[in-house]
Amino acid sequence: MEKTIATWDEQPIDITSEANFIWGIAKKLRGTYLPDKYGDVIIPMTIIRRFESVLQPTKDKVIAQFEAMPTYPARAMYKISGYQFYNTSKFDLAELCNDPDNIAANFKAYLNGFSADVQEILQNLDIENHINKMDKGDVYIQLLKLFQNWILV
Repeated sequence: MEKTIATWDEQPIDITSEANFIWGIAKKLRGTYLPDKYGDVIIPMTIIRRFESVLQPTKDKVIAQFEAMPTYPARAMYKISGYQFYNTSKFDLAELCNDPDNIAANFKAYLNGFSADVQEILQNLDIENHINKMDKGDVYIQLLKLFQNWILV
């Protein structure tokens, strides 16, 4: 009887840049958050950045349609965005960093631009409370600058 040995893929995956990115975020959150709560910020921000990344190619078309007809049906907006979600806000993470004095209010406006299903996800992640806490802790602008440049594939 022949033995079959299952092996993992031989090619290692280099996650050094991702690990360094996460540690960079942890450094920014130190003092405002306890270490066991870093994930409460990192997870929602990663999700937001991923949504933003995939929507970027069609964002201008979505905004143009929304400005032309704010009551345009969500299902039709999905077709424009190419996904089952969209964002009608003119803001993105990079643009938010251009107005540090109003970053919390603008970030909330950015999140409110997402379709209802994404807003529900973000509410379940308690993002509103974290926005207020990060704003008080003065880590917002630094955190958004890190996330705006993070390329997610």
